[in-house]
Amino acid sequence: MTATGTGAGPDTADRIVAFLRGIGLVVREAGLDDPSFLPGVAIVAGELVFDRARLTWPGDLLHEAGHIAVTPAAQRALLPGLLDGPPITFGSEVEATAWAYAATLAIGL
Repeated sequence: MTATGTGAGPDTADRIVAFLRGIGLVVREAGLDDPSFLPGVAIVAGELVFDRARLTWPGDLLHEAGHIAVTPAAQRALLPGLLDGPPITFGSEVEATAWAYAATLAIGL
């Protein structure tokens, strides 16, 4: 299924992207040729990049954005390298999941 066929509504991805941009995160829509951890979503140099045609679940945007949001702004450009490298004290799965949950409530999803 695509982002518009998940039952979440055709505008869910757009609502999420508008929220993320509204809080100052960089979100770009672009084709993603390489496989990514979550289909259609990648963090590239601290920016959230998504491929609408490959996006399976719009909520994946929130989880990946959570990794960026809980990372100090001065270190965001190093993402995703920090996620694959040595242990870090920020940006963990727990933090990203908690942030995504709070963002879901803020958006009203």
